Amino acid sequence: MILLKILEPLGNDFVVYYEAAKMFLSGWNPYLGLVTRSFPFNYPPISLLFLFPLGFFDYAVANILWNILSLGSVLLSIWLIREIAGSPKKYFILLAIFFTFFFFPVKFNLGNAQINHFLLLFCSLSLYFYHRDRKNFSALFLSLAIGIKLAPVIFLLYFVIRRDCRQIARVLIWLLILIAISLIFVPVSYQIVYLRDVLPLSFTSGAKDWYYNQSLWGFLARLLSNSPFIPFVFYPLSGFSVFFTWRRGRQVSWQRALAAVSCLYLLIHPIALQHYFSFAIIPLILLWNKKDWLILVVCYLLLAFDIKNFSQVSKELNIFLSHDFFAVLILWSLALWREKIKIIVTFYWSIVILFIYFLGLLCRAKFCF
Repeated sequence: MILLKILEPLGNDFVVYYEAAKMFLSGWNPYLGLVTRSFPFNYPPISLLFLFPLGFFDYAVANILWNILSLGSVLLSIWLIREIAGSPKKYFILLAIFFTFFFFPVKFNLGNAQINHFLLLFCSLSLYFYHRDRKNFSALFLSLAIGIKLAPVIFLLYFVIRRDCRQIARVLIWLLILIAISLIFVPVSYQIVYLRDVLPLSFTSGAKDWYYNQSLWGFLARLLSNSPFIPFVFYPLSGFSVFFTWRRGRQVSWQRALAAVSCLYLLIHPIALQHYFSFAIIPLILLWNKKDWLILVVCYLLLAFDIKNFSQVSKELNIFLSHDFFAVLILWSLALWREKIKIIVTFYWSIVILFIYFLGLLCRAKFCF
């Protein structure tokens, strides 16, 4: 059980953060390449301001502190989202157990010592302060999350849905302040290397068909065997999903609109590995109600488990490797079209069954031929 090992050094990903912090404090540019890795540090310069304290500790001590703070971040995020949703406090212990002991994205995050739990906390703090009418604090935390990893920018869509242009302006102002601070402490030469050489690597298609990439791109890459036409499908579908979220989000409750936006964080990110799916805690808590409990339980189960021997799944059945994607797609649909969710879910699985059926016919035809 990974939770019993948080007092031990964990995760290959932590090496990236630790080496970047050490190099930064030593005056070396981590965007030119890390010491023990064949690739450069690939997070924006603002992230160095968040990570550099790690460099003041020995590796093992820094790693253990990171693990403890990571687990604390996810627990605090659960508390904050529960507060936003208005759920009784007595449910916190139950939620904490189900989203830690049994929830693979959280365990995967801890096991790899990833940064996503801190991003989840910053986004949760932003949403919590927003609904407590502390909008400057809300903007600060969201801008910090965006500065560390660009993907949380999707949460600005929630403020667009709420027609809160002032909040969008606050986030942008805080982001500019953080960028200005990074320009003071992070040399401009480092920033140029990041923008010129490192940032473009995020837009390549390498390894996006990997099982652990559960985004729309990962689903398409496995479905279409990494076809060069995937970008021509992915980007229009992503654009339509943003449009439908904006349009329907104005017609549903703010909880459902927020749940839908948080689903987009996972669906339209080109590389959303399973440890990103800790963010699914947000829609699962916000959408919980007695009428939809069965759908939510199914989504939780699809998100909670991991296929350990995924390489043994045949290409004809690799559609089942996208279980996290389907879970979040259902949650997104539930948030926006709850009244038609049964029809929508039936349609999804009909497509899956038809796909498997036609693949079976194709395989038989090739075999007979």
